[in-house]
Amino acid sequence: LKGENISMAVGLPKAVDVTHQGRKIQNGIKVWGVGSGVLKSEIYSRLRLRPNEDGTFPPRYFHHPQYSPEYFKQLTAEFYEKKQVKGRTTYVWQKSYDRNEALDLAVYNRAVSIILGIDRLTDVEWDNLQSGLNPQARQAVQQPVDTSRRVMSRGRRRG
Repeated sequence: LKGENISMAVGLPKAVDVTHQGRKIQNGIKVWGVGSGVLKSEIYSRLRLRPNEDGTFPPRYFHHPQYSPEYFKQLTAEFYEKKQVKGRTTYVWQKSYDRNEALDLAVYNRAVSIILGIDRLTDVEWDNLQSGLNPQARQAVQQPVDTSRRVMSRGRRRG
């Protein structure tokens, strides 16, 4: 994976493995371009989702029951800012916190889920996967999530 300034979540894989003569190896190593800005926007929109009034969760809701406040500072460590560059308006992601590893990992995890098709699995396919878990893992998956603790974003908005 490689972060790129592209307008889609994940680009097509590019062959990067070469022979000693400089020719690309067709079935060699490939690099997938990741539209990190697109995926950051998606992640931030999902972080804004709230549980439904009946206690269920909307599709694409992020469940983070066991993480520290530091994790959320890193996950919300950037903001989208409007800038003027050579007389043109452009938008760029700016850091509002020094450490953004959690956001980077969320972006790359989301990219891999797209590449592997995880986001396209049906409920039946998820149930089949879950039934293959050992009993301890199945119990952990079925534990209810405590939504009483809410962590607010420390990100800034400008513009």
